[in-house]
Amino acid sequence: MAFVQARAGRDDSQAVTDLIQAYAAWASRGDALEARRLIVKQFIEHPNMRVGLEALLRAVALDTTPRKQDPLWNDLVNSVGGLWDAATITWARDLVHIENNARTRDLMLESLAKVTPQKIGPEQQHLLVADLIDLYPTAAADQKPALETALATMAGTDVVEILKGRGINEGSAPLASIQKINQEVEASKVQYKKVLEQIEADERAAKEANAREAAKSKR
Repeated sequence: MAFVQARAGRDDSQAVTDLIQAYAAWASRGDALEARRLIVKQFIEHPNMRVGLEALLRAVALDTTPRKQDPLWNDLVNSVGGLWDAATITWARDLVHIENNARTRDLMLESLAKVTPQKIGPEQQHLLVADLIDLYPTAAADQKPALETALATMAGTDVVEILKGRGINEGSAPLASIQKINQEVEASKVQYKKVLEQIEADERAAKEANAREAAKSKR
């Protein structure tokens, strides 16, 4: 604990590296559990969320403890899941697809299942549901119940039924639910593209207007 507390609140790279290495090195020590829990807290509460989360993921990747035997796993999932809101969920959805380490990918996947729908809004819910549907088939058996709960909350129980292989007949309610989700996701993507295009057009118009004003002032 003294080792961790001496580095708490510091954001220099050496302090962060020390905590990452300590977290992994102490994984087999039962007497270091609280110190490791404090390291997680330091990373989660880091002033720069990206720096803190990247450090935590590096520490988790170095820990070779099977997640089912990791006494801190639930703490990790709940802590990381608490980071996701309307401003951060897109980054979270990207990370779950690009993480190469099995433990950190599992952590990201399970943290997404902890997202509170009210924190991310309807459009982001549609996108998150689409991601969870895509990731469900390759999730471990013990991870699927959490994904099913998240999907049932955000998209309805019909979606869970079809993922389990039930209600997949043409015209069935579950299949209609999946199709509706896909349509809503595509509509969200189209709307997002239109917004970006409008922003870019406005920026170009502003630059051209500024250039004209600058040219006039030189005459």
